[in-house]
Amino acid sequence: MEAQVGTPVALDAAGTRDPDGQALTFTWFSYPEAGSGMPTAPGGKPRPAAPRVVVENASGARATVVPKLPGVAHVILAVEDDGRPSLTSYRRVILRIRGAE
Repeated sequence: MEAQVGTPVALDAAGTRDPDGQALTFTWFSYPEAGSGMPTAPGGKPRPAAPRVVVENASGARATVVPKLPGVAHVILAVEDDGRPSLTSYRRVILRIRGAE
């Protein structure tokens, strides 16, 4: 998806259903890709990078992602049922974020 710094992006998984009718738990999170260039401090120790996106309402079926920095961001949705054993399904949204205009 195309996105722009500062412009919220709505993500919606409200239509998600469990075939067995079990309750679902939603978790949205940003996933920094390996090899995306983690900054280092003097001495080569990694230092945390500023988050490229912020996920609001991360535990709901509908989330809002606010892009903070230009580049590529991966947002993951994990949906877990309450069965025994519980089953989890994942979906990924890739945002190509442009700078503010």
